Amino acid sequence: MERLVTESVREDGDIWKELKNDLKRLMKRDETSE
Repeated sequence: MERLVTESVREDGDIWKELKNDLKRLMKRDETSE
């Protein structure tokens, strides 16, 4: 299963980068709201 994940990440690297950036933004927002 991990192999499939790595392959898809390699193919959709740009999409994953955007998703990770969005997650970081959300996490930062949660930290500041507390």
